[in-house]
Amino acid sequence: MVFFATARVTQFMAELFCAAGVPVMDIHSRKSQGARTRTSNEFRAAAAAIMFTSDVSARGMDYPDVSFVLQVGSASSREQYVHRIGRSGRAGKSGQGLVLLSDWESFFLNDIRDLPVKPFPSASAPGFGNIAQQPRLQQAISRVASTATGNASSERASQAYQAWLGYYNGLQRRLHWNPTQLVNSCSCSCCSRPHSRSSCMCRCSCSC
Repeated sequence: MVFFATARVTQFMAELFCAAGVPVMDIHSRKSQGARTRTSNEFRAAAAAIMFTSDVSARGMDYPDVSFVLQVGSASSREQYVHRIGRSGRAGKSGQGLVLLSDWESFFLNDIRDLPVKPFPSASAPGFGNIAQQPRLQQAISRVASTATGNASSERASQAYQAWLGYYNGLQRRLHWNPTQLVNSCSCSCCSRPHSRSSCMCRCSCSC
């Protein structure tokens, strides 16, 4: 299971991955209850599957065979982090988790310092190489670009960006940011530098 900060970001990332040829399921509050129930049942019955989700799946959902939970960005609280990671390793089964944080989200590590969390090597560490230049990733980005649906795709990206801003706006005090810094904090995974939407010069499908 992969947790994202908001429903709009979850929706947008699921569409990107599917367009890139990586089939994923997605559950978030932008889907009807009926659609969420169907997807939940399909995920529960699948032998192997990836679920992209917002926090609607963090509590009250029983997926007994989840083996790995990835959290993209800081959770809204320590409690929410625990609820998310608790989706794996249920009923005595084994499970693992990983939380993916930007450098400026390191404050969240203080919230979970009493939990058994170990650092994972940075993508910039020796041996990782330039992840953005990996052939498979470049092929996936090309597929996304070739299957984009113009205005509809741009609208989804805009909605995800606005939702991202709204989420981190609630964390401004902890980030010690002003509104301008918040907007400029959008960081593209390909060029790995903070920038605003208008100044993104890399050839990628980032949501900046």
